[in-house]
Amino acid sequence: MATLPERLQAAAEAHPDRLALVAGDRDFTYRQLLESAEELAAVLRQRGLQRIGLCGDNAPAWVVADLACLLADVVCVPVPVFFSEAQTEHLVTTAGLQALLWSDEAPGREPLGEGAWIDRLGDNPARAPLPSGTAKVTFTSGSTGTPKGVCLSQAQVLATVDALRERLTPVGPARHLCILPLATLLENIAGVYLPLLMGAAVRVEPLALVGLTGSSGVDPRGLIGALNRWQPESLILVPELARLLVQAADAGLLKTDHFRFLAVGGGKVAPDLLKRGRALGLPLYEGYGLSECGSVVALNTPGDDRIGFGGRP
Repeated sequence: MATLPERLQAAAEAHPDRLALVAGDRDFTYRQLLESAEELAAVLRQRGLQRIGLCGDNAPAWVVADLACLLADVVCVPVPVFFSEAQTEHLVTTAGLQALLWSDEAPGREPLGEGAWIDRLGDNPARAPLPSGTAKVTFTSGSTGTPKGVCLSQAQVLATVDALRERLTPVGPARHLCILPLATLLENIAGVYLPLLMGAAVRVEPLALVGLTGSSGVDPRGLIGALNRWQPESLILVPELARLLVQAADAGLLKTDHFRFLAVGGGKVAPDLLKRGRALGLPLYEGYGLSECGSVVALNTPGDDRIGFGGRP
């Protein structure tokens, strides 16, 4: 069975000149995205890095660095943008990180190329050995205590992506907009890997440009403006964002005819919200997931949908 990197390489060979990654400052075709990831992967190998933290705002460089880790067989630990300094330090020491890769420049960071910057951390042995085959470690939010890491293999991630691809191929969204932080496992897997393996284009913009501020703040005007401007076909939403979109559509402020699939997760979704949204042209579908299970566990889809339930596994 092909690995996730092999599947990404196959996608680049199948449609090399199709847009894969879209951003305000630079677009990447599938060929260009793979070439950039391969170049950065070579740098990671040359430096002997085995465990890195991936930090920074949503940006093409974040996606390139994430894919480079997959290609170089480097364990990638996404660092939530809202983590405090103490939480980040806990993550670094627990995972035994050797370096932090950043998607943005700052004093003291060394450029690695492909828009990535590095902070070397020196030797930092992990408190516990990672399971064999670990490709990614995703940390919980820490809202109810010390953040805990969940180890995921490439095979587990790919199994989740393939299951989602099978369910969503009939829907066929061609343009996805990332409005959650890329360090969020759900957006990372279902908002980046999934569209890329479906031959779609992923738009990645700084969180402030899509109306997100801080750990959970939302600028409604900024979000609705971004959606009307870029007109994505798919989004991943938490219930709060779904409510905001329904309110905006009800007030006539949000165009809805371009949407094909809006996944809602991360909390209980009121059935009335889903019904109201669909009546306004918002194709809202509830799902359920756990980090320990590689993100999505169950999902409602068109033709296989039961409002009030998390969906079919």
